[in-house]
Amino acid sequence: MAKKVTMADVARAAGVSKSTVSAVLGKKGNVRISDETNQLVLDTANQLGYKVNYFASAMNTGTSQCIGFFHIHNHGKNSSPSSIRPFTFEIRNSLERSLAAQHYQIFTCSNNATQSRTEALLYHLDFLKQNRIDALVISANSLEQKHIDIILQSELDKPVI
Repeated sequence: MAKKVTMADVARAAGVSKSTVSAVLGKKGNVRISDETNQLVLDTANQLGYKVNYFASAMNTGTSQCIGFFHIHNHGKNSSPSSIRPFTFEIRNSLERSLAAQHYQIFTCSNNATQSRTEALLYHLDFLKQNRIDALVISANSLEQKHIDIILQSELDKPVI
């Protein structure tokens, strides 16, 4: 297995400091770096195969660059998943395209036929909190007050749409 390329490796190969690499790869707009140095770091990182460790970055920045998308749907006899799903997936895909332009990832969660909406909501809220999402988007064909209460009491402390 190949050794994972680090920021220190990129800095060494580019002949710049680790803080310069961090500023370029972390897209820190408040640090002034020449276009030439910026391009050198990006090219070197690409040549070495550097990949951002989003979880390590989240520890340092407090932002994970991840958004949770939770689709809650009924599996009852009055539900119509075939009419709901295409619309929901179009929303999700549009959201993903927009987020990708801002270097965000999306975690998609949904309940299944064997889970109650409450079970799914509790399970996925815990998962999304552990992964330090920056916001949560919920798509639901209906939402009961008890589910809204669960979300509000989840201590997610992030925007919910």
